[in-house]
Amino acid sequence: MQQAVNEMKRMTPRQALPHQEEAAKQLDELAQNLQQRAEAAKPEEQGPPKQMARQARDLAGEQRDLKEELEEALPQRAPQMQRLAQEQMEIEQDARDLGARMEELAGALEQVLPEAGQQARKAQKAMGEAPEHMEAAAQDLHAGQAEPATADEQKAIDALARADMETGKLADQLAQAVEEMMGEPQEGNPMIGLALAKALAQMKDASALMRLMETRQGSQIMRSAARHLASAAEQMMQRGLPFHMPSQTFDPRGIRGRGRKPGDLEDLQLLELTAEEWNRLPGELKQQLLQAMKGKYPEEYRQLIRDYFRRLAKTGVKLDRKK
Repeated sequence: MQQAVNEMKRMTPRQALPHQEEAAKQLDELAQNLQQRAEAAKPEEQGPPKQMARQARDLAGEQRDLKEELEEALPQRAPQMQRLAQEQMEIEQDARDLGARMEELAGALEQVLPEAGQQARKAQKAMGEAPEHMEAAAQDLHAGQAEPATADEQKAIDALARADMETGKLADQLAQAVEEMMGEPQEGNPMIGLALAKALAQMKDASALMRLMETRQGSQIMRSAARHLASAAEQMMQRGLPFHMPSQTFDPRGIRGRGRKPGDLEDLQLLELTAEEWNRLPGELKQQLLQAMKGKYPEEYRQLIRDYFRRLAKTGVKLDRKK
């Protein structure tokens, strides 16, 4: 009997229903056998068998009551379990997206800030473990197995806790890198500025993704990791990233022909900026932006420059430079 009970614990409620009915029948048979033994026994020996028979009948009744409760609850419980499974799958995809962004960030940082790149890899590795456990939890919920789903979800949370810790360390390293670079000459390594610009873009994307998760039953720890990223990104935006630009004098004729003025319609379309956003940029930034656009950087770097300045323009942040 105990073995049957243990097996039922591992089943979904729907799978357990026929087994519960079978268990109730066995208890009825046991009660009947005990009653027969009591009747066949001497009067002074009938007490224990009768008592056990009564207990067996009571257990059989409770087993049937439980079966009826499950039959009534399953139609209501199934949609809820499916909804939770769907939410778990969405969170899993969000976690995969966040891990992919962290992998891109690690690749960019490894080229110019090796220590920060290694730290990003640690965070990415921890993030990569979480989706596997989330997927298992979603499958458990689809099958109606709440207990295994809870265990898998806890494993995912543990992985995210490690990712949160590593991400916090990464945010500290990036903030320190920005602090150190503010004291460097402007003709320093331009690749570092480009890498940090890409890091900023990745952080903003990650924090936006996590804000979307707050509308669902996402993990508090995942949101904590996003806050680490958002905090570092905010510091980078407030301080402004040191950037090395071409040294030639700015040509007011523009980058695509004579007679054009900086910030005309063609420039704005190229940069995906509105006229209002362009006007919010300080004059120095406008010049640096157009210099960068006509510079002979590889296309991927030019895109990073465009993204970087577009973000500054949309937020109205000024780039403070040391003279």
